Amino acid sequence: MNELDRQEAYLNQQHVFVNHYSPQSVDNYNRLVNEFNARSAQVNAQASHFNASCANHAYYESDMTAVRTELGAE
Repeated sequence: MNELDRQEAYLNQQHVFVNHYSPQSVDNYNRLVNEFNARSAQVNAQASHFNASCANHAYYESDMTAVRTELGAE
């Protein structure tokens, strides 16, 4: 399970605890969602850059595994 999967699982877990009548509770949860979305956008940008840079290049499987591990995709 990578970083984003863990964060998403945490968000799903925390959602049931949000008091919809409390602006502070809703704001706190929305802050977590915004942080998750920002991190998700960063990871997607990294993946897009990688795909654009490496799409037509041959590579060793061990190199690909190392890159995926570094990006949190493994």
